[in-house]
Amino acid sequence: MGDGREKRTIFVIIAALLLITAAIQFPLAGLLVFYSTSDGVDFGGTFELHGAITDTDGTNLSGVRISIVGTSLFAISDGNGEYTIFNAPNGIWRVEAQLDGYRGETRRVILQELMFYEVNFELKGGRGSEEVNDLCFFISLAILTLMFSIFVLAGAMYSFRGQRFPVVLVGAILGLFTMSPALVMWFLPLIFILGFIGFFTSICALLLAVWHRRDFKQWNPKPDENES
Repeated sequence: MGDGREKRTIFVIIAALLLITAAIQFPLAGLLVFYSTSDGVDFGGTFELHGAITDTDGTNLSGVRISIVGTSLFAISDGNGEYTIFNAPNGIWRVEAQLDGYRGETRRVILQELMFYEVNFELKGGRGSEEVNDLCFFISLAILTLMFSIFVLAGAMYSFRGQRFPVVLVGAILGLFTMSPALVMWFLPLIFILGFIGFFTSICALLLAVWHRRDFKQWNPKPDENES
């Protein structure tokens, strides 16, 4: 009886850890979508933003006006097609490039010193403008996070029952996988904090499940066994 209660406690702890991970995955996915569609989000601090402008043939373009939308900051590309914007703000911004005779281009990007400090453009001839969202990978990550949450929840359910160790193992691994990218997003505090908590609960669930894997295979008491 004592041994059964101890194993049962371990299974409940693993299930609780996986449930916490799954609960974190939903707001994490929402934040990823939010930031992927945002601009003008200032993280604080400034740096020098660099980049190069070419046409579709690879020819350097001079005289291109590059500006950070929502601010008064801009630069004009030189004879080598290169530009520098001083005091560029860290954050999520739209950076716009315009030149007569070419289609304007706007890129929604993360500007972050030591990480994302260069924004290049390849302008096409013609009129009008187009927008490129370089943060679309956030949406892809959000979709994966929601998809994997199903496996994490399944792992929690089977851990609570003390059954199907492979499902529990996969749930913990996928929870760990979805939280790992958030750990490098230190410039997005909410995502980083959620990712850190989810990573911790996932790794604890994984280690406990692996350590007690034999119990999943052997321990599955029936009601009448508990009563004896």
